[in-house]
Amino acid sequence: PSTVDGYTVTSVGASAFMSNETIKELEISSTISVIDSNAFSDCTALIKLQIPGNVETIGKAAFSGCTSLSDVTILDGVKSIDNYAFARCTQLKNLVLPNSIDSIGDYAFFGCSMLSDIQIPRALKNFGGYVLEGTQWMQNQQQDCVIVGDGILIKYSGSASSKALPKQVKIIGNYAFAG
Repeated sequence: PSTVDGYTVTSVGASAFMSNETIKELEISSTISVIDSNAFSDCTALIKLQIPGNVETIGKAAFSGCTSLSDVTILDGVKSIDNYAFARCTQLKNLVLPNSIDSIGDYAFFGCSMLSDIQIPRALKNFGGYVLEGTQWMQNQQQDCVIVGDGILIKYSGSASSKALPKQVKIIGNYAFAG
């Protein structure tokens, strides 16, 4: 709700709905600017989610483990997605990130095994480590240098003993050369 007992609700608190097994669809109020850590983690019945542009930050592990979540819309205005925010959302298939996103934390979509289509904004400045590990999208990448956003190298999977990085690389992301 936008108000409770006459007070404006501006955030969803940490672990507020954690492990709820009945919420299937979620509509977030236009007064909310922060979804705090673990706010909806392990809500296993949650299928559909729309995050309005007034939400600036999606907190750490906010929707992690929502294993039925398949439909996520993040509207323009959202600025950051924190670590593990959607990790282990195993039914998530498609995701469009708005141009307003400038930071995605480590492991944000880690283990979203069905995620095959993701549109990453060109203006993205910070892309954490292992954000897309364990996704179909990452498995489908054929080139040895996977580059996202404005020249962020997120993974090198080649086996050459010497490698010249592509000219468009501006930032080497966390764990890009791991392994």
